[in-house]
Amino acid sequence: MITQILQDAPAQLMSWHNVIISGYLISCIFFIWTLSGLSNQESAKTGNWYGVIGMTFGIILALVDAWNEARFMHYSYMKIFITFLLMITPAACIGLYVAKKVVMTAMPELIALLHSFVGVAATLIGFGAFFNVHEFPSKFALGLHNAETYLGVFIGAMTLSGSLIAYGKLSAKIRSKPLLIGGKFRHWFTGALLLTMVISLCLYTYGFSHTAQLVNLLFGCLLALYLGFHVIMSIGGADMPVVVSMLNSLSGWATAASGLMLNNMSLVVTGALVGSSGAILSYIMCRAMNRSFVNVLIGGFGGDGGAAAAPVEGELKPINGEDAAKLFAAAKNVIIIPGYGMAAGKAQHAVASITKLLRKHHINVRFAVHPVAGRLPGHMNVLLAEARVPYDIVLEMDEINPDFPKTDLAVVIGANDIVNPSAQDDPNSPIAGMPVIECWKAKNTIIIKRGQGTGYAGVDNPLFYKENSRMLYGNALTVVEKLNTDLMKLLGEDGSDAPAKPTEETPLKKEEKSTYQLPESFPDPKHSIGVPKEVFEGECRVAATPESVIWMRKMGFSVFIEHDAGVNAKFSDEDYTKVGATIVQTAEELYKKVEIVLKVRAPMIHPLYKKHEAQMMRKSQIVISYLYPAQNPALLEELKKAGVTAIAMDKIPRISRAQKCDVLSSMAGISGYRAVIEAANYFPRYMTGQITAAGKVPPAKVLIIGAGVAGLASIGTAKGLGAIVRAFDTRTAVREQIESMGGEFLTVDIEEEGETTGGYSKTMSEEYIRREMELFKEQARDVDIIITTALIPNKPAPKLLLEDTVAGMKNGSVIVDLAAESGGNCVLTKPGETILTSNGVTIVGETDFPSKMATQSSTLYSNNLCHLLDEMGKGENFSVNQSNEIIYGSLCVAQGEIVFDPNRTVSVTAAKPSGDAKPKPAAKPTESLKKPDTSAIEGKKEKKGRGWWFYTKWILFATVLLVLLVCSVYMPFDMLTEIIIFVFAIFIGYMVIWNVTPSLHTPLMSVTNAVSGIIVSGGIVELVAPFLGPTFIMGAIAIFFASINVFGGFLVTHRMLKMFVLEKNQ
Repeated sequence: MITQILQDAPAQLMSWHNVIISGYLISCIFFIWTLSGLSNQESAKTGNWYGVIGMTFGIILALVDAWNEARFMHYSYMKIFITFLLMITPAACIGLYVAKKVVMTAMPELIALLHSFVGVAATLIGFGAFFNVHEFPSKFALGLHNAETYLGVFIGAMTLSGSLIAYGKLSAKIRSKPLLIGGKFRHWFTGALLLTMVISLCLYTYGFSHTAQLVNLLFGCLLALYLGFHVIMSIGGADMPVVVSMLNSLSGWATAASGLMLNNMSLVVTGALVGSSGAILSYIMCRAMNRSFVNVLIGGFGGDGGAAAAPVEGELKPINGEDAAKLFAAAKNVIIIPGYGMAAGKAQHAVASITKLLRKHHINVRFAVHPVAGRLPGHMNVLLAEARVPYDIVLEMDEINPDFPKTDLAVVIGANDIVNPSAQDDPNSPIAGMPVIECWKAKNTIIIKRGQGTGYAGVDNPLFYKENSRMLYGNALTVVEKLNTDLMKLLGEDGSDAPAKPTEETPLKKEEKSTYQLPESFPDPKHSIGVPKEVFEGECRVAATPESVIWMRKMGFSVFIEHDAGVNAKFSDEDYTKVGATIVQTAEELYKKVEIVLKVRAPMIHPLYKKHEAQMMRKSQIVISYLYPAQNPALLEELKKAGVTAIAMDKIPRISRAQKCDVLSSMAGISGYRAVIEAANYFPRYMTGQITAAGKVPPAKVLIIGAGVAGLASIGTAKGLGAIVRAFDTRTAVREQIESMGGEFLTVDIEEEGETTGGYSKTMSEEYIRREMELFKEQARDVDIIITTALIPNKPAPKLLLEDTVAGMKNGSVIVDLAAESGGNCVLTKPGETILTSNGVTIVGETDFPSKMATQSSTLYSNNLCHLLDEMGKGENFSVNQSNEIIYGSLCVAQGEIVFDPNRTVSVTAAKPSGDAKPKPAAKPTESLKKPDTSAIEGKKEKKGRGWWFYTKWILFATVLLVLLVCSVYMPFDMLTEIIIFVFAIFIGYMVIWNVTPSLHTPLMSVTNAVSGIIVSGGIVELVAPFLGPTFIMGAIAIFFASINVFGGFLVTHRMLKMFVLEKNQ
């Protein structure tokens, strides 16, 4: 439309149009960034905001475009602008309200409903374009425009009806089973409908009169509405993930068709991105079911006919809740497989509660998610995220399938076909070749189901009859809540052991009952562990707590504790004896008895025996503690002389799988928390703001330098106390974490990245340091408290607060220097002391913050040690295996030989020991699991791959290419340009969407829903027509429906993405 108007337009109007086209390109780039952000959970949150920016920019440009066009055509722009506001305001309220109130279990039907709004908008814009008649340079150009209009209306109407039917099926308002209209002749009937559409399209393209064209367009619209109903009704509930993805794709193609019709590049590119997104998702879903897209569209899967699969022999073995709870409590590794039954029962929060309870008792719980579980791609991931299940324990099918043979208990919640072994074992099964979750390989499997029915495929599940399977019948929510209650009783979490309030009948003094929950039995110990009392002056921590002693005994270790080793951490000898530890009176006696020594501080001169602790150790003994090997070469020599093996907890590599052993992070978190508490103690005012009758008290201003674990802990604590928090770090990657915790991220006006490959900070350039010093000096004059945490590995702490900076601080200000042990970040810091400067600034240089919270820090430190012992094979298979990258990275002395290398690095990939380390040969890897014979199934898949579709798709591709080449000869240049842009946008969408992580497929659909709402700009352009004429009215209504999509889509995406959290951030 715009092109025809501009043919005789003045140069000024043409210049405005060129600017607008360039602006549309920027809007499209933001949309591409939106989709690329979905490659991981963290960047996705920023990506959604890119989409909001791109949409805002696109709508503003469309309004400017309409103003520019109205100015040339002498239309009233105020009428256009007021109509736009009247349409978008109620639509925004509706979209935001629905997106805010919708529960996550209802997300599939909401997304289907939002698809229908794009369909309405595309249909209306198509009719509006029909009534807005323009002259065209040639009959071919007119015919091409007519074809674009017809296809825009047809695809939009089909999207509308199909989405409404999908909404009805997903919300249980319409039957889930397929409705096969036409019976066995339904495929011929569908083909006849499509042929009719093609004939109608041809007649409309070169129609004889305007009235005849209108009748033809209305007929095509009705035909599309029925075709959407007919196709979606014939598809069963099992295929809903594919259906919703397909409708997502259709909404994109409808938007692109509207863009081609209106010569609007923004609509063309965005529609192509959304269309390719939905198409790729449909392909992924089909592949996950081992079916072709055509097979899904044909429909009928999951109908009444069932399938001629092999009969299942065996007996269903039920289990009650109490016995199931015992299986949970006895397991060490549990994998939960959620299915649609969990969503239907709204049981995700109960599942999260039972997960938290099990993990609290050191039972490893993870989740296995199938791509087509639920009614939407990624549906289970969103539900688990809503229940605050960390996304790093929710794994995809391919990631977790190899772990089932090592799993004690697999729990299937409301899933059927996705855990059916027939897919691998029975070539005649309708689901043969479908990738499935191999939960039957676990030691035990519990299946939670409402009844004994089959899945959507209509075939029995041999899993239910296997010897290691047990059926737990009932509604998912009721069953899991009952399981949670029974487990709490078994694990002592029901409060039954809580002491009663003192009364006359229950006096204050009574016989105490142990608060430690011991299992009925422990395995026979294979190795012995000794925990000596720390002799470093002021050290209150201990390397083992009573809870960790239970854990160690469960792993097959006997535990010896030196007398009063835990007394400073509030653990008495009696506490240890209650959990089965043996109390040893002296350190010398302890070192003689045990094979493994666990300590906090590095071995040192014992004040009682006047000799080094290393000299009290036996040859081949293993000692695990802080060592700081780079700063203590003399200590390594002592350990070498003793002939021991020494592992440094402070050298645990910074890789994801070693986080559970990372004592530096555990202790840094405590230090960061305690630093704020210490600062508040010395600070002479409130931390939070107060409004009292006496007047207003402003909140304290806190600057935190360094946003590692300690810094982030300080931010959270200071913010929790009500302070205004600012933070600085040389690593820009931490900006989002700081801001998400309510802090303000400070920067210097120079681009330089301060992060090393290991995640630590590096030494910055002189210019950067000069700029940050200026920043600190400026901030010091304004803030009340400064907490510094900046450290560089193996180097003295950088000096960040100089004398003149401290001199500029207000009287009563506080500096807490967490880097004091390494020399301090403040030049005035005195390690181990708290001083007061001449201008009234308190500088806290304490070096033992974790020791000030000895109970908490001992608990975390001992948990880190237990995880390391688990990595080393527990008691049964305990060894110092250097092929394990955690052990390799932290090993300093191996059987009396120093192997520490300060330049050693460990990546996420398997680490190789250096030649100097002379490691022991790695253990022989376990043989690969023997896979079932699936040759028959593979043959079946191969046959399907070389069927008629394999050749037809290439014929279709060649035909489309030939048609485009022929059309390009007669096609106007601007139309040809749009077609080229359209094709390139499809390829960009293809490349971007494949990088989206599967757990974010549901947010992908909701955000592409919102992005496809850019069709609102098509409605805005159609307001440039006679006031209250058919084009004007249809454009206005299109704005209303598209705006609901925009506001609702972005808000619901924001809600979903906000729920995805890492375990360490909880």
